[in-house]
Amino acid sequence: MCGSPRTRPLRGPQPLATGIFLLLLSAPLSPLAHSAVVSQYLSYSEWKALPDTTVLGVETFNAYDGPYPDAPVTATTAGVSWSASASRGLYSGVTAGSPVMSVNATSDPLTFFFNYSGGLSGVGANIFVSDFDFLHMAGNVSVEVSLTDASTQSFSRTITSSSEFWGFYSSGARIASIRITPGTGYPENPFASIDNLSFMRNGTIPSRVPESGSSWLALLLAMIGLSRLSAHLGSARGGTSR
Repeated sequence: MCGSPRTRPLRGPQPLATGIFLLLLSAPLSPLAHSAVVSQYLSYSEWKALPDTTVLGVETFNAYDGPYPDAPVTATTAGVSWSASASRGLYSGVTAGSPVMSVNATSDPLTFFFNYSGGLSGVGANIFVSDFDFLHMAGNVSVEVSLTDASTQSFSRTITSSSEFWGFYSSGARIASIRITPGTGYPENPFASIDNLSFMRNGTIPSRVPESGSSWLALLLAMIGLSRLSAHLGSARGGTSR
């Protein structure tokens, strides 16, 4: 199916409180505020064995078949909400005996967005390029990883098999999305494809991240109240505070 691209068929604090306030201001708000470095892994066993991490689950795409012209496709796997999209729709087929998710139109990027309560520190999958008939084609593929701090990091490599693993891990801000784009030089029209999408969380962070610094404010108010109580008790023992 060489030639021009062809779309698949449609489918007032006290001194103590003041000190606490200054201490809170100087403390880091969260690991999410740290600058992130994204690392790539070509071995699932090495990616899975990263310290202080937990693999939440794997989306096999076994429940999908045929065209999805009205993408995005959304679902929840192992507590992770994900959304797959492409500008001209999605198409699910079978590569090497395994169901995969692919784009409906050649050369379209395949994008996945993620939402998890504690944030995803890692994402991995069998990422590759297929032809019109879902047969794997060896060649270059690029992946852009977008993080929750709005930064992006890009990776590129040659994929020789649809079973090759390609994983990513962020040391700081969590992974918000990945964007898969075929390279050039394929003998037939390339379709970005994915299988066995795996999700990882950092085992050292809480399952829920405080929103908008609300926990810091609550802690500050509690400590201010404790400071005033201490001052009141000091007054009962002859202190000069109210």
